[in-house]
Amino acid sequence: MYLAQDDSTKLLTHGGQWVDKVRRLRKRDALPEAVLFPVKAPARDTKPYQAFEEIREDLQATGVTVVAANDEESILQFAAM
Repeated sequence: MYLAQDDSTKLLTHGGQWVDKVRRLRKRDALPEAVLFPVKAPARDTKPYQAFEEIREDLQATGVTVVAANDEESILQFAAM
């Protein structure tokens, strides 16, 4: 998932749509228990990064595992479960 937008509002809108989708699918038991979202984040120490952290926390609260898109080791470990 691409969350490296330069604009916090765009990031929150895009990420929030995914949070909502996951919540709705979970409510209907339409997702596997284990879900992984590889994400590309904005640069640290920026306002968009603060928005990214909020979305990441919201996704994690729905039971989604969130990892960096370039974290091949974590993605492969998840896939092997």
